[in-house]
Amino acid sequence: MKNQRPPPGYYEVPYRRQGRVRRFYGKLMLAGWLGTKPDNFETNWLIKLCPAGKRCLVVAHNNTTTVYNKFGLMKDRFNSVFPGGNENEPNPNAFTVLDCIYVVLLRPSIEVYYFVLDVLAWNCVPFRQVSALTRFEWLHTRFEEVEVIGREQFLIHREFEKPPEEQNDYKFFLIEALDPSELPNLLAEPYSTQLTGINVKLDGILFYEKTSLYKMCFKNPLVGWLKPFMVQQILYPNLDLHLSYSPIIGYSVMEKYIPDTEKTKRQLKKLKKQRRAWMQRQAMQREAMQVEAMQVEEGEN
Repeated sequence: MKNQRPPPGYYEVPYRRQGRVRRFYGKLMLAGWLGTKPDNFETNWLIKLCPAGKRCLVVAHNNTTTVYNKFGLMKDRFNSVFPGGNENEPNPNAFTVLDCIYVVLLRPSIEVYYFVLDVLAWNCVPFRQVSALTRFEWLHTRFEEVEVIGREQFLIHREFEKPPEEQNDYKFFLIEALDPSELPNLLAEPYSTQLTGINVKLDGILFYEKTSLYKMCFKNPLVGWLKPFMVQQILYPNLDLHLSYSPIIGYSVMEKYIPDTEKTKRQLKKLKKQRRAWMQRQAMQREAMQVEAMQVEEGEN
């Protein structure tokens, strides 16, 4: 079995829990809420429309492609055409690291999609200290070169009669960086038809200052986040918002929504911690009962 070590540059801040070292814990860049409209918003910023899904890190290395969630736990492994991600890779040290959104559709059949947000490394070239504008332009060019995905359609290498080791086992879609001036028109139409033609909901919009770097495990002040129904309040008061982006029940203003959301997250985190502790106690009790039963059985014999 090959030594499944992370690619170079990803050893810092290893996170250990329950005896496991999570090498990819805390590698995703976080975004803060976009509370006000930035200066030179139309000229110095870029936007990306994000589907509802789970953030993950896709690592092509050691001739395989591995998916890690935001906690550093491995979720999947498959072949891909990304450098370092398949057995046919000529360079044994090649690696590619992508920031993605993992989406699973259950109807009419189970389909898995990876929406590529950003790039941390491509074919051994690091991009964490490169501006957002350059990263996004590089991604766009690389996706066109390898023919993984076009801007508005899904393409899988098995459709091009490539050998199995060069195929993508799942469909990847590049989320293009767009000019902010396009946002009003984009939010006037349903998200599922304007990008992919599949039933994927829009979760929110990421805003990148063009010179921003990729800061792992850090809320980058030059990267903002808004839900679709917040855009009208913060950016475009006269926005004609499509009905599919209507505010959730109980939403009034962003200033009230954010504290309520953070409070709910803290409560859920506390409940998960309590549940985990309860399950550990139950496991210890079962183990103690088994030991006691074995001792009683030995005493009877």
